[in-house]
Amino acid sequence: MKNKAINALIEMGMPANVKGFHYIAEAMALLEEDPSWKPGKTGEVYRRLSEMSGDTPSRVERAIRHAFAIVLTEGYLDAV
Repeated sequence: MKNKAINALIEMGMPANVKGFHYIAEAMALLEEDPSWKPGKTGEVYRRLSEMSGDTPSRVERAIRHAFAIVLTEGYLDAV
């Protein structure tokens, strides 16, 4: 799943050097591991990602939002 997420993000035009890119790929891997996580539990996903990377949940969320903002402004909207 992680590789599929990476390929999809690249296809959408998200730069791989953006922190949020890696957080999104890791989040997809976590969600595949434990499918009981629902979209309403994003805070838990941010917490887990922050523990894995040594960052704070708010920075993880900001990096993910920033990565998607790049795609919406500079990416390939047809792929989105």
